[in-house]
Amino acid sequence: MIRIVLCVMVVCASTVLSSTFDYTISSGYSSDIFKLNNQSLLVEGGGVERIEAYQDSYVKINSTDKYIRNTSGINSVQIHDSSSLDFCGGQVGASVWAYGSSYINVYGGKMYTLISDEYSTVSMSGGKASTLYVLGNSSTILSGGTINDILNNQFVPLDEKISFNILCKTWDWDEDNNILSGYWADDSVFSIRLIDTKWANGDVYRLIDQIDFTIVPEPISILLLSLGGIIVRKKNIARVYL
Repeated sequence: MIRIVLCVMVVCASTVLSSTFDYTISSGYSSDIFKLNNQSLLVEGGGVERIEAYQDSYVKINSTDKYIRNTSGINSVQIHDSSSLDFCGGQVGASVWAYGSSYINVYGGKMYTLISDEYSTVSMSGGKASTLYVLGNSSTILSGGTINDILNNQFVPLDEKISFNILCKTWDWDEDNNILSGYWADDSVFSIRLIDTKWANGDVYRLIDQIDFTIVPEPISILLLSLGGIIVRKKNIARVYL
């Protein structure tokens, strides 16, 4: 069953930003693997073959240069354990992958694949990913950006739900083509092809049945609701003094 929740205010979790970083990449390119262990990295230019973050590390990517096939500055990013990534800009040529209990926030930039695995959480409010893979027991929160396809491969009993949330203004589902479309809260359009999982016994695990939609009201709706509350409160106060 698809649940639609009307809310006035949506509060999203975000990682704690560090004021200083242990490492900074701003120019040049390295074909090595950049590994972090309980450390922080800021990328604001340049490039590297792969970034791997372990043990509560923090990575922030603001921008990259075009070193790999003249398109991207980083080939892949892997976020492990309880580490976190804020992806704000730049381009990753292959995958951005969340493992363990890690957290990835995507605000901008481009990547070919975005993958949530194990017990990780992926939140996307901007940017572009060709394909989003949802694996393991991970959680997904979508509120913006561009995604072409979503492939879900979380095997849970058909009477249970995964943690998959979409915050949007409107949505519609084309059952024949399995296309989910609508408007994000900022009025940008989304159109996503859903790729369902087929079990060995023939059962089809439909992703549309697993999504919780949170309908974000327009600012004017929030204003009217607020004004309505003020009017009711004033009326109640007036009755007290009558």
